[in-house]
Amino acid sequence: MGAGWASCARIRAFVAGLTVCWLGVAPQPAAGQAEPSPDEETAALPVLPADVAWTLEFETGPLHAPAWDAGTAYVTLRNGRLAAVALHSGEILWSVEQPADQPPVVGEQLVVVADGTRLTARRIGDGLPHWTLSFETAIAAPLAFVGDWLVAATVGGGLFALRGRDGSTVWRQQIGTTAGVRPSISGDRLYVSLDVGRVVALELVTGEVLWESPLGGQPQGVLASEAIFVGSTDRHLYRLALSDGDHDWYWRAGGGIVGMPVVDEERVYFTARDNVLRALDRQNGARRWRSFLDSRPTSGPVLAGSLLLVTGVSESASFFDAESGAPAGRYDAPGELAAPPYLIPPPETEDDGAPPVLPHLALITTNGRLVALTAPEGPPRIAISFPPHPLLPLPDRLSPALMTELHPLRLPTPPMTQ
Repeated sequence: MGAGWASCARIRAFVAGLTVCWLGVAPQPAAGQAEPSPDEETAALPVLPADVAWTLEFETGPLHAPAWDAGTAYVTLRNGRLAAVALHSGEILWSVEQPADQPPVVGEQLVVVADGTRLTARRIGDGLPHWTLSFETAIAAPLAFVGDWLVAATVGGGLFALRGRDGSTVWRQQIGTTAGVRPSISGDRLYVSLDVGRVVALELVTGEVLWESPLGGQPQGVLASEAIFVGSTDRHLYRLALSDGDHDWYWRAGGGIVGMPVVDEERVYFTARDNVLRALDRQNGARRWRSFLDSRPTSGPVLAGSLLLVTGVSESASFFDAESGAPAGRYDAPGELAAPPYLIPPPETEDDGAPPVLPHLALITTNGRLVALTAPEGPPRIAISFPPHPLLPLPDRLSPALMTELHPLRLPTPPMTQ
């Protein structure tokens, strides 16, 4: 566990460094002042300084968002290949011919790719096939891989729970209609968003349907915490009860909700097609703040310590302060971003051959460039409002009580060997 805490502390320290070195916080309106217009807010984003640790240019662009593990990116390319790239050096570890219809997933020392009706699991060390499995109909949504549980949804409403390490089927369920997005595994539950506008909760071990909750549109990715948070194409973000899927509350945005929301101990954050990033009170749904985006978001926000990262149909990754919504700046990539950035954890063991400056953030562009960034060297470059926010040290570790509140500590029960 010590290595895990060290990794978390290093990432939090890096994020804190970004806040100090990169922060360009726009002044917030005082009580009684009018909320800034979209033009006023989006114009306040300064360009963030960053050092490029390395850049890798593929022959072609990515088909999907990569799968990431601690030290490797697994990228499906438009030329029909799957490449594994070391995140600390940019070296291509292996590349194999592997068509893909869905984003890859990684777990249990395997990277799994869906191609039509076929699943192929390859060893992460050398890319060689480990097992394959074919279904009667095509795989309809991105795979979910948590622990040893691998879940696949097929066209026509088929849902399959597999043992990830060998591809054997634990159970199958017919849910009546096709799943539209990646299923979500949390504790002993599986949550599936259906194209017909329903969220279904199932018992992970048996596949038994526990409840169904109707929404006004097609649901997006499900986030399960002390409740269910899920956005929909009907422009609403919903909070559903864990026990039965009843609607606790909902919030209407100006456009369809994009991707999966994220939460911290106080707020839930989400993006919508009205080009707005919002924060709501996670308990009662009251709005805490909103920030206008300069492009259409393509996924939900990424929460990194005290910062939110948002990407859209542009070449920029935008950063916002999670507490206030104040814009903290942007990073201009060498092309339109193909996926949200990834925070790179440090190596678990020291490597004498490792580069002197390890990268902290990886991003990939639609034109096939994989870029790793590190915090800029030299004195801090600070542009903050007056009076400045207090720069308090981050704690070395999160309290167990807070961790329990944010994310249940129960891991999924491993599939039983039959």
